[in-house]
Order: sequence, then C-alpha cells, then structure tokens
Amino acid sequence: MAITPCSESAAYSNLQYLIQTGLKSSHASMPLVLLVLISLQCDVLLLANDSLPDISQFNNTILSHCHEVFPAIRSEDFGLIAKELAHISNAIVLIGSTSNPQAVIRLLLFGASNFAPSKVCLTCFHANFLQACIEGKMYNYATKFLDNNPILEVDPENTHILASDYLKYFYYGALCYIGKERYQHAIDFLIQAITLPATALSEIVIFALKKVILLSLITTSSKFVLPKNAPSVVNRFYKSMEKANQSSNADAHLSTASTYPTIHSIPEVYDQIIVAYTNNDYDTLHNHIMNNSEYISTLQQDQNYGLATSLLQFLIRNRIKKLTTAYITLSLGDIQRMCDPHNTCNVEDVLCIMINNNDINAKIDHHTSMVRFNTHTDSGNDTKDIRNSIFLLQNYMDEAVGLSDRVRQLTAQAQTSSEYLKTLSSSSRGGYGADDAELMDEM
Repeated sequence: MAITPCSESAAYSNLQYLIQTGLKSSHASMPLVLLVLISLQCDVLLLANDSLPDISQFNNTILSHCHEVFPAIRSEDFGLIAKELAHISNAIVLIGSTSNPQAVIRLLLFGASNFAPSKVCLTCFHANFLQACIEGKMYNYATKFLDNNPILEVDPENTHILASDYLKYFYYGALCYIGKERYQHAIDFLIQAITLPATALSEIVIFALKKVILLSLITTSSKFVLPKNAPSVVNRFYKSMEKANQSSNADAHLSTASTYPTIHSIPEVYDQIIVAYTNNDYDTLHNHIMNNSEYISTLQQDQNYGLATSLLQFLIRNRIKKLTTAYITLSLGDIQRMCDPHNTCNVEDVLCIMINNNDINAKIDHHTSMVRFNTHTDSGNDTKDIRNSIFLLQNYMDEAVGLSDRVRQLTAQAQTSSEYLKTLSSSSRGGYGADDAELMDEM
C-alpha cells in the first residue's frame, strides 16, 4: 500500500504503536519483526522530509528503537535480515546525522562490529560509519577503527552489500586518513577503490583518481602510476586523460569528450599541478593554486583545494631539504626568500615541523635568526630511533604473520571451491574483460 503525503504522520504513529507493543514481547523472533517495522518507519521519514512537525524528535525515536533492538538480534539471523539492516544503515546516516551525530556513530559502529559473518568481513555499516565520522570530523575515531579492523572478506549474500558499498568504504576511509595526514594509508585505500574489478567507470573512482594524483605528489614527489591490476575500463580512461591533457589540439579534446561524458573527465588543473610540482616550479604552482580562479573553482568543487594548497608547503619542504646539502648555516630570511618567495607560510614553523618529524637535522638560533644544518644526529636520538624502529618492525612482523595465516586459509578454501576452479578454467580461455565481469558479479 503506497503512503501518500497526507498519511505520513498517521503511518508513522501506527508503526510507532506496533514497535512499542513489540518491544514488550519476549518472543525469540520479535527482534526480526521489529527490524522490519523500523525499516518501514525509516521509509516514512525519508518520504516526509520536513513535513512532519518535529523531524528531529522522530529521528531520535528511530535511533532509540535501533539501540534497543540491535543487541537482541542473533548472529544466526543476520542472513535473513541483511536487506533490512542495509536499508536501516543507509537511512540512519541520512536522517540522524543532523539531529544526534554521536548516537548515529555509536549505532553504526555497533552494526559494523557485530552484524558481519566474521570480524574481517565488510558490511554496509562500515561505509556509513566512516561517512558519519567525516561529517562529525571525528577522524581519529575512524582511523583507530580502520587500523584495528582490516577488511579481508566480502560476502554479498549474507551482508547485502553492493559494489558501491565497497567503493564508499575505501574512499571514505581514505578521507579519514587524509584528515589525520596519514597520506600513504590514504593512497592504499584509494588504490583499493580504483582497482575494484569493473566493466563501467564509477564516479567514485573518478574522485579517487583525482585525490590519489595529488597524494602521490605529496608522498613521492612524482606522478601517480596506475596499478597494473586496475580494470581495463579505468586503464583506458586514465590513458585517454593523459593524452587529452598532453595534446594542444582542440580536436583531441573533442574526441575524448565524445568517448567519456563530462563527469568522466579529469580537469586540466591536475595535469598542470603535476607538471609544476615535478619540475620544482614553485612560482607556477603558486599561480595555479592561489591566483587562477578557474583552477581554484575546479579544485573547490572536487573538494581538493585543501590538498592542493598543502602541495605548496610540501614543495617548500622539498626545497629546504635541498638546502641542507648545499649550506651549513642560513638566515631565516634567506630560507624564506629561496623557498617561499610569496610568503604563503611562516618558514620557521615549517622548519620546526620538519625538525620534529626528523625530516632534517637542524637547530634554530632565535636570537640571531640563523639556522644551522647538521650532518650528524645525536647519539641519544639514534638510540631512541633504533628502539622505535625495532618496535615498529615487531608490529609489522606480527601483522605479516597474521596475514600469512589468512592467505593460507583462503588458498585452501579456493583450492576446494568448485566455483573458483570453474572461474580459473574459464579465465584461461577468455579475455580480460570477461574476468572483470565475473569478478564484479562475485563482489
């Protein structure tokens, strides 16, 4: 029965009565029934928009119901209600983030931690949890969860996830790592999204490519190289984008636009930033990012302007590193003039950050405003660095052993799986595009 706009309030009240009655029942199957009712209640709110008298109160009521019902759901019932759980998860992040963001985050975290066939399996709650953390700027909370809960499995049948859930999880995860300035982790997550087997180009993949282009400059000072295991459709698009940006012929741009829609194109500003940064051309990079209104507008629309401005500081850092090999002492004024002629930042603050991060070994004399670059490090710091390295190495070894055990388990499962052997046999006779389609179906 369709819900008309005039009956939204009545429909919500009826569902509310049924839920309140069901909460008093101790029947083993009642949580499943309540979950279906809550899912319908979410539909009413999404249809109502702002037509209900106090929408925030209704949102909080649904969150309260979820907090009561979720813990009562048994693990053996996850597969039966996976569709409802996915729907409620998507609705919660839409209707609840404005009214009670902390309650939404706690609820989605509970779902991500409990409503999965295994601890390393992806659910729809994972991506929505990360989205809620981004809206609340709780990057530290999100990255701790990502660090402690790696995703190694996908099970669409029992979790009702889609390829878009997979893409959003790794894209939002990258945004959280960017918020904590853990750029290499962000690149790793974006690569997971870019290399998802696909037969069509996704808008999320386009946004991931734009971000990874800038992040690659920050971490390696070089142009991003597309992984070899990227889908053929992404590989063709990336190559066509490079050719279009390298060509000054208008016909080349027209032919590329006819192959891919406007939304499926990477603007010229990214290629210009790559050229200026890799050539260590600070003036040109500054002009592109700070003075070119068209480029600024494009970067802001892509929500990449913050990353782009960070490139200016990282290029300054690269210039300072080069000074340490040519000079023993320099004044702060000389460093500012040689590394940041446009005075976009305080070079003394940049030096302090680099010294604290052990990027350079230098001492600042604040009385004379002179900087002395040292070619050796303090022995005490050496001992501390060695201890830290040993500690990190031990953690990496523990992670490697855990992943190795997991790989052995997956290999054993694959060798006894008839579907995998059938796919392996067909791939030896088919082409790359066929493999993409089959893997996408498995996802």
